[in-house]
Amino acid sequence: MAQLAVEAGVSPSFLGHVERGSRKASLETLARLCSVLSTTPNYLLQDSFPSMSKITKREAEDSELLNRISNMIDEHMGRS
Repeated sequence: MAQLAVEAGVSPSFLGHVERGSRKASLETLARLCSVLSTTPNYLLQDSFPSMSKITKREAEDSELLNRISNMIDEHMGRS
């Protein structure tokens, strides 16, 4: 995890907090983590939302917003 933190430009301590959910990463940090890990925001955040069969309207809106943000980050990172 220390190497990931260094490559993403954050401290290992901060990354640990993000992983445990006690702190939140900015979109910029999320984009850097995705770039270092060669993955998408959707993959990193997939456990942040309940299964689609049990979601509320608000959760559906949040999921749609997450997809839009993911697409914007992908476009910004040249992965569209």
